[in-house]
Amino acid sequence: MNTRVFIAQLKAGFHLWLAFYRHSPALIAVLLLRPYLVLLALTAISQETTPTKLLKDVMISVLVVSSIDIVWDLAGNALSLRFLGVLPYIAVAPSSPSIALVLSYIPRYLIESLLKAAEFLPLLALFVGFAPALLNVSLIFLLSLLAALPLLGLSSLVAYSVLASKEETVWLDWLAPLILLVSGAIYPISILPPWVQAVAKLLPTTYLFELVHALTEGGLAGDAITAVALVYLTTSLLFNSILQFLVSKGESELLRRGIHV
Repeated sequence: MNTRVFIAQLKAGFHLWLAFYRHSPALIAVLLLRPYLVLLALTAISQETTPTKLLKDVMISVLVVSSIDIVWDLAGNALSLRFLGVLPYIAVAPSSPSIALVLSYIPRYLIESLLKAAEFLPLLALFVGFAPALLNVSLIFLLSLLAALPLLGLSSLVAYSVLASKEETVWLDWLAPLILLVSGAIYPISILPPWVQAVAKLLPTTYLFELVHALTEGGLAGDAITAVALVYLTTSLLFNSILQFLVSKGESELLRRGIHV
């Protein structure tokens, strides 16, 4: 893709979402409140855990959920564009429709990830000091940038299916929880059935969650963390390449017969 087109579409995405948030103060309030509700729930459940451990658990949970929400948000973005009647403009964008949707969504992911990580900085600073708190928040935000990688291809495929169908794909609601389950975010992979463990090894999200826990809890040595990171990047590249190939084939057919509006 042309670099100017790439930058122009990212800038358009930032303008879109900043304008959206500027006119949606209630949405910002809910966005900032949600992690604190998770903190209250964890505090009620885990009364013996230290405050610092609780805050790190909350930030990790926010990171994990954000990485999975990409699937729903991208498809939801396609639905919103359909309701607004502007899908034809996506079809004639300089890039492909799926790339245009991804580039217009990425700014929202960055803005929300930064807000969710930064809002715990004052509270975390009370327990561990400002410098360590800033380091933890920065680490979570950097991990959130990595977390956008593994499911972009799958998100594009879901968004394409939404564009191709005449209504919301009925399986969208259970896709994200299923990925969380198979990737070991809900239960340890070791207690899942053997065939689920085999599927988990193919998903890049499995290695993302393993990497996050290793970096924030210190459960692995430096060499092991590097190995997990390499597997994560490799599976992400393969996963996205295969799915993007399927999306490009489907989009060609979609553009040939026209996007349903």
